[in-house]
Amino acid sequence: SIVLPNGNVLVTGGQSYSTNTITNTSEIYNYKTDTWSYVGSMNVPRAAHRMVLLDNNSVLVIGGYKLRICEIYNIKENSWTITDSLKVVRYFGWTASLLNNGEVLVAGGFFVSNDLKKIYSLNNVEIYDPSLNKWRETDSLKIGRALHTATLLNNGKLLIIGGETNEGVELKDSEIFDPILEKWTVEIGRASCRE
Repeated sequence: SIVLPNGNVLVTGGQSYSTNTITNTSEIYNYKTDTWSYVGSMNVPRAAHRMVLLDNNSVLVIGGYKLRICEIYNIKENSWTITDSLKVVRYFGWTASLLNNGEVLVAGGFFVSNDLKKIYSLNNVEIYDPSLNKWRETDSLKIGRALHTATLLNNGKLLIIGGETNEGVELKDSEIFDPILEKWTVEIGRASCRE
């Protein structure tokens, strides 16, 4: 879910475990009237995706389970438009962060092999430029990780903390992304694992 500029909440997609289906429906919660209403449906059913409110007050919906495809929700027109796809499939456990320059950074996550027997933690990082409607790959994380956190610092840098590797190892280190240099640096052992 994501909070819209007017204070209402947009919820999209998801998976029904009783029917094992993934939906493309979207709903908005109106906090003033305490009611839900359906809005335009996404072009693609998706679950385990991420949403980011862009500086132009549209919503970027990113990937999802087994998906690279992305789309944009135009709040005023209540419409969805397909945009550029991620370069790398991310199954779950990844983060999406809005940077101060208006671009969106996606980092890490798990990838599952075709036979579903192996899980890989990704170090791949991509950046979405809303002015070009394009994704580009950038400097990779030093350590492949998933289930980490991502926090935008006051200086505009992005702090990635902890997470897990594909071997289930809990990571204690953190990495910092400089959006001007587009480079990561590692802060070894600065974060303790949290339950």
